[in-house]
Amino acid sequence: MNTIIHAHPVYSSALAIAGVKLPPLTEEFVIYIGGPVKLAKFISAGTRELGTEVVKALEDRKVALMQIMA
Repeated sequence: MNTIIHAHPVYSSALAIAGVKLPPLTEEFVIYIGGPVKLAKFISAGTRELGTEVVKALEDRKVALMQIMA
């Protein structure tokens, strides 16, 4: 199954605004996520380029944060 979830949780948004990737905090984190959550660089919403940047940030992981213009 392939699914995309776009959400705005407060702490994830704060990390994205600060430009900070989320390090793996627990062993389960690594098992389910695949490693640190990286940031996709800021690109305007709705563009093909944004999708490309998110795929780059994902690499072999299951989660990425999209940087937010602050």
